Amino acid sequence: MALARSLLLLIFMALLPAGGSADQSDLRLPGLFDELQQAATAKQAALIEQQIWDIWQTAPSSELQGLMQAGMQAMNRADLLLALNIFDQMIALAPDYAEGWNKRATVYYLLRNWPESLADIAETLKREPRHFGAIAGRGLVHIQGNRLREAARAYEQVLKISPQNPGSRSHLDAIRDALGERDI
Repeated sequence: MALARSLLLLIFMALLPAGGSADQSDLRLPGLFDELQQAATAKQAALIEQQIWDIWQTAPSSELQGLMQAGMQAMNRADLLLALNIFDQMIALAPDYAEGWNKRATVYYLLRNWPESLADIAETLKREPRHFGAIAGRGLVHIQGNRLREAARAYEQVLKISPQNPGSRSHLDAIRDALGERDI
């Protein structure tokens, strides 16, 4: 009986995400990024991207997960100063957690604080270089600063990670049109 319980416990633990939580070091990510490269359609890629986002947004502890949820709720209510404070707390508690930096970069973007947004995007990418959301955010910041060549490079980078990403393709095409560089 004890052996059967031990086996069941081992099977159950094997089905859980590594460490019971997720972040940019989750062992499922390399396979998902491989699938993203091979996605045949934008719809297929979007489903894979959502799986990646779900992992990134699962914080490595219950305390951090509570902060993540509270910060995202504050953003959804447009209470950006509260969201900023919450993501500041996340970063102080878990400076290696990429998504804390990315969420704060988003808040800074919404506050139109481009330099701080770019700084936090850089911190995100130090921890998760494949973070297509942060890279696309960099593109948006560069568009706001009328640095279209830098924005184009950001969207090209996103498309190397997620070739079917329609938003990045659309932004890149519009930038190339604006620069007079679109392939005809």
